[in-house]
Amino acid sequence: MPMFFLALCALTSDYNAIAKIDWKPAIVRPARTIQLPAGPPQPRSPVNSPSNPPPPKAAKKIVVIDDEAAMLDIISTALRARDYEVVTFGEPIKALQWLASINWDVDLVITDVMMPGQDGLALARDIRAKAGPIAILLISARLTDEGLWGEDQQDLIFLAKPFTTVELVESVEQTIARFPRPSSNQ
Repeated sequence: MPMFFLALCALTSDYNAIAKIDWKPAIVRPARTIQLPAGPPQPRSPVNSPSNPPPPKAAKKIVVIDDEAAMLDIISTALRARDYEVVTFGEPIKALQWLASINWDVDLVITDVMMPGQDGLALARDIRAKAGPIAILLISARLTDEGLWGEDQQDLIFLAKPFTTVELVESVEQTIARFPRPSSNQ
């Protein structure tokens, strides 16, 4: 019985109609009569119409590099919820190989500063040496003195851990705005 009413509600909503139900006693099952308008469904407002969706916004591509899996999950979940395309790596060398394989075609690289093997500052230097000016956001819980950065890295944006989702998104947008890609999907 409940499924019938759900279907009825959907039909009456699509047709902008009121349903009149006559229940007739029957031995096996009740007879149902539904009166709907004879014409097609009434058009909905263009804002809510599934046949007239807004044009798709091209997703910005972001690479996140961090040796902590939990941090990768937190960042990627927050950014995907805001329609960013996110690719994650736990090792800087694998991220460099992948970036080179796609010809550095990303809108932003987010990297932790303190990682085993290659730290985020060295990684940023390697990426810029190969890709030119590219948007890089550094994140770390330990390194907050920007004066320790090299002269070639003074334009990097730093976000201290812990950070909120709002702070993350603001930093991402600020960094992308400072380094727009000519071929970027905007």
